[in-house]
Amino acid sequence: MGQTLIRFAAFIMVACLSVAGSAQAGGSEDRVIALLAKKTSAVEKQGYGMSHAPYVDKLSGGKDELRLTLQRDVEYTIIGVCDKECGDVDIRLYDENNNLVDEDVSANMTPTVRVNPQWTGRFTVQVEIYRCTRTPCYYAVGILAK
Repeated sequence: MGQTLIRFAAFIMVACLSVAGSAQAGGSEDRVIALLAKKTSAVEKQGYGMSHAPYVDKLSGGKDELRLTLQRDVEYTIIGVCDKECGDVDIRLYDENNNLVDEDVSANMTPTVRVNPQWTGRFTVQVEIYRCTRTPCYYAVGILAK
């Protein structure tokens, strides 16, 4: 639990610094970090905490994958966000056997998937960006657990 609090405190510190930096530099990466912090705070009120470091990257459309280990019998919520240049971002979660576990493919910029794995193993979060109006589009993924 102590490591989770340290990770979350570091995440919030980065998000706060990013908000200040984005006001000066206008960086899309900073904006998605701040947006992810805002979106995850609502889930944290439900008893979740950051279980993995936030993942931030950019795409000019297309797909990207993030591989991570999830623990058995732990409830996870995975949230994605995309910058204002992005028209839609989807998330799909696959288990180590490449079975689709959950997906949010609705037309939105903040997809959410949930899982409570029956075993500890490697999972893949696939992020797909549509309608990137000015490339690259920045996105972030937060993994929360309770």
